Amino acid sequence: MSTIQIRAQHTDSSTATAQVKARYGVDEVDDAVAVTIASWWQSPGTVGRHLAALASGAPVSYQDLADDIAGTRRTPGAVSVDAKRELDMLSTWAIQRTAANTRDYTPAESPVMRYASVVFQQGDDAAETLDIIDRKGEHAGLVHLAQWLGDSDPYAYETYDNPPHGSDDRTYLDGDLILTYCPRMTYAGLAMRFSETH
Repeated sequence: MSTIQIRAQHTDSSTATAQVKARYGVDEVDDAVAVTIASWWQSPGTVGRHLAALASGAPVSYQDLADDIAGTRRTPGAVSVDAKRELDMLSTWAIQRTAANTRDYTPAESPVMRYASVVFQQGDDAAETLDIIDRKGEHAGLVHLAQWLGDSDPYAYETYDNPPHGSDDRTYLDGDLILTYCPRMTYAGLAMRFSETH
């Protein structure tokens, strides 16, 4: 079982929040921000104790950490959209740490990411998706839009250098799929991110 152990100084909340906002859907957070996010959600209870271990510099298994993050995300009414993004970023960071198979992992160079727009709905076309998000949550909305994923090659879609969403959009990340939506402007879309290898 993969184990993660980080001995990094925590950073202040404003720095951590700013880095999450700047890097969300684009790059992973630094070690200091990862342990800071973990400290925000640590708890001595069933959910949160592995986050506490990570925040304190103790070794923690990737699976236990992933379970803690998932459990925290499911806490009814306690996790805001911004907090879910922070937990998404912590999860991505943990995946990268585990893949590197070393506690001293630091990416020499972040991969160049591109973004493919799978589907974009606006007005009446977006009504069903926005209703699903409102009634069942963001993940259900992402699953609904994923029916338009017809080709495993991201270059089959229109591609971009940056995530295809605006500053007012709400976003939800699941793996490499990115749901973006704005109830006020009545639109919703799905994109995928991928490493530039072509």
